[in-house]
Amino acid sequence: MTRDIAANGASIAGLQSRIAETKVDLVKWMLAALTAQTALILGVMKLV
Repeated sequence: MTRDIAANGASIAGLQSRIAETKVDLVKWMLAALTAQTALILGVMKLV
């Protein structure tokens, strides 16, 4: 029983770590998309 609780705790810690990594990756992609979108809008504005 104690091993099960410890294993669950380790599993939860691992999941929290992966969630944190996923959040960081998501923010990176959002910033990249925002930069690309801004560049595209500025480029279109120069053409018009």
